[in-house]
Amino acid sequence: MLARRRAREHLLDFTTYTHRGWTRGDHQQKICSALERVERGDCTRLMIFAPPRHSKSEFASVRFPAWCIGRHPDWQIISTSYGDLLAGGFGGEVLNTVRSHEFRRLFPCTTLRRDTQSKSEWRTDQGGVFHAAGTGGSTTGKGAHLFGIDDPIKTREEADSITHRDKLWRWYWGVARTRLMPGGRIVLMMTRWHEDDLAGRLLKSVAEPWEVLELKALTKTDDGEQALWTEWYPETELKRLREQLVEAGRSREWTAQYQQEPVAESGSYFLREWFGERWEVAKIAVA
Repeated sequence: MLARRRAREHLLDFTTYTHRGWTRGDHQQKICSALERVERGDCTRLMIFAPPRHSKSEFASVRFPAWCIGRHPDWQIISTSYGDLLAGGFGGEVLNTVRSHEFRRLFPCTTLRRDTQSKSEWRTDQGGVFHAAGTGGSTTGKGAHLFGIDDPIKTREEADSITHRDKLWRWYWGVARTRLMPGGRIVLMMTRWHEDDLAGRLLKSVAEPWEVLELKALTKTDDGEQALWTEWYPETELKRLREQLVEAGRSREWTAQYQQEPVAESGSYFLREWFGERWEVAKIAVA
């Protein structure tokens, strides 16, 4: 009973309850706490930057939408990623979670419509709708209490293309932002690629205030460096990866994707941590 109550109230407990064998990490509580603020309405614009393969999509695109639809079965949710296939895959995982025995024990009042078949769009009997689409695609006619954007950039080539970055910018303001219901929330979860990527442009814009949770793969400590998810990616493995990227002339990938500090291409031969004091864009801390 206690486990079920905690799973209904807390996203991380929901994740471990519906995903048996899930490996917890300290950083996951930070992610879940930030997402819970979004669900409560305390935050309506949230960015989370995290390294590849550190469970960000599992939370942003699978567990969080499922947990929200359990708590708000009448919500309309739109979930997007860099391609229709990937977004549809996440949609299928959300649907499987909602169909699971564990979910039904937690949220018996959330039920799926009998005609729900498509993993990219399904509905609840209570009026809720889940829709998955690729970034750049259309969501015409859809509304959103929650709009999720998970890794809108797929490759370095896309990140370095001003044409692609402009396309994403137009899509955000012409599609994503216009789909919101009154009081609607947006969650942008991504690894950083470029100083002018979607997150970078939004942070420079004065149109909307955003809260930011930034998670680095390696953080400096008094004793050296601490891995973000030691149980999954220990310090030794991350340091080896960093050395390999530097030797391959791809230090830019380390600073951007793993440390959330994108640099211009002309600065790709240097790691920012090699230098001392530097200016930083102010970020809003999330507890």
